[in-house]
Amino acid sequence: MTLQFYPVPITSPVEVNECLARHLSKIREDWEFASDDIQEPITFATIITMDTLAPVIMALSKADISSDRLLASGWSYRRLDLGDPRRVDFIFTAPEDQKEGFIFRVEPSRYIPGEIASVSAYLFTDRKFWYPSSKNAVVDALKNKNARPAAFEYNPQYPTTTGRPFMAHGSGRPFDPESVLAVLPPLIEAMSTFDPKLFADSLSSHAAADYQTLFQDKQDILIATRGVMAKDGNLAGPALARFVDLVWREGMRSDLDARMADIDGLAKLILDQGNTSKRKEFDFDDDKYGAYVKVDGGKTTVYFRHEKDAMAIARSENALVISAANYKTGEIADTYVDLRIEDGHVVHASEASALRSHVTSLLRRWVREIEGLGDEMEEAPVISRAGPAI
Repeated sequence: MTLQFYPVPITSPVEVNECLARHLSKIREDWEFASDDIQEPITFATIITMDTLAPVIMALSKADISSDRLLASGWSYRRLDLGDPRRVDFIFTAPEDQKEGFIFRVEPSRYIPGEIASVSAYLFTDRKFWYPSSKNAVVDALKNKNARPAAFEYNPQYPTTTGRPFMAHGSGRPFDPESVLAVLPPLIEAMSTFDPKLFADSLSSHAAADYQTLFQDKQDILIATRGVMAKDGNLAGPALARFVDLVWREGMRSDLDARMADIDGLAKLILDQGNTSKRKEFDFDDDKYGAYVKVDGGKTTVYFRHEKDAMAIARSENALVISAANYKTGEIADTYVDLRIEDGHVVHASEASALRSHVTSLLRRWVREIEGLGDEMEEAPVISRAGPAI
């Protein structure tokens, strides 16, 4: 069977907007959550950046940088000996907190001189992410060859060696958007100052690289991504971060707009059951999940819990707000998504936590559970009527 390749060229700003509009207007036959939309641009941006900077990264891996090199942004980096002669590691430390940063790992090819077999980055922090990892935990894991969640793991492409075009898709586990956009800016800054001439030559020689995709349905979002990156020298810069945020917000708006009837119907079912507090919740799946509703004037709020996680979906005539919540008291905490509603449709996301991985995971789980919970509640007997339906 002959493989069909689709080009991913650099285009004008007008064509970028047209490609993005086409991508966002496609009818989704199967459910595709908003985070799935940003996976393509994040992965492709990392691929282009690493392919572009491969010569600089190779030179860096041979340099003896034993003391901290301070960057203009306040980040610093140095070589880190983790006892593996096949790999070269660098530790990058954030400006204001020595407990924040990442390990950047380079594995030169053992078979082809001058080429890189793989690059990877491992975020460390004391803050609570979906996969919390302290600096010591990440260092110990890499030193002892234990697996750790990576911001990205990638094998730079060398078409002159492989005889294949540059591909716009990675292989292996998905890249984490939040971590990637934390790692790439200081990494690019380090490459630009380590050897400015080699950095400029690498950008120039790779600018017109021929990237291809095997997936025609992803062509528009990939072309748009490459066009946006052209604003920052074909690297993952501020323009990409703004673009990813826009795509995420629009995807979230679309996903929730398609499920307005489910949200409204579920709230009505819970009210019909009389589940209006934690003590009167509807629990299911062996008490793993629970839900109840509170009505306050023109606003109806559905509270969900899954083990220790809780979320609230507040629905009024003109807004839909999804927030973290204290399930026991009903108190609202961080706002995850704040959406405007007109004529029953979600038309704008005025606030969205686009690049917080644990938030994205929670939203994915809860919005998907809306449909399943609604089906389960329809099978349960009505206990009492409690308050107006939405």
